[in-house]
Amino acid sequence: MTVNIYIHQTIKGPKRQEGVGIYILEAITPQGPVTKTFREKVEASENEAWMRVLGSALKHMTLPSDLNLFFDSQWLGAAVESWLPRWRENDYLSAKGIKIKNSEIWQEIGTALEQHNVTVKAGVAHEYKNWLINNAKTA
Repeated sequence: MTVNIYIHQTIKGPKRQEGVGIYILEAITPQGPVTKTFREKVEASENEAWMRVLGSALKHMTLPSDLNLFFDSQWLGAAVESWLPRWRENDYLSAKGIKIKNSEIWQEIGTALEQHNVTVKAGVAHEYKNWLINNAKTA
């Protein structure tokens, strides 16, 4: 089965602040796409918010699938595609041998992604983008 996860969040910058995370899970079925939307309040920096919202979305993924992740954060894209595999190999330690920041969340994300064939689509336009942006403002 193919599942698309579309993620948006409202926090900008490195300062810890309150914002909204919103995501759509879209399962592609023989009868057509089936979607479910989730919203949550987030208190975090921008990068941490992306990570937390992704972690929340992945908790709904219980069956192995072809998983497409859509979000605007190039940072999160690099983390999932490049850094996470290395962190997992090194027990979530940095090159200096220090636990990476938010290692518990990254471990959850890494474990959740293990069972899926993941494609990251950071910055790729999609049909839900404007809807996510507008509904994050009203959440």
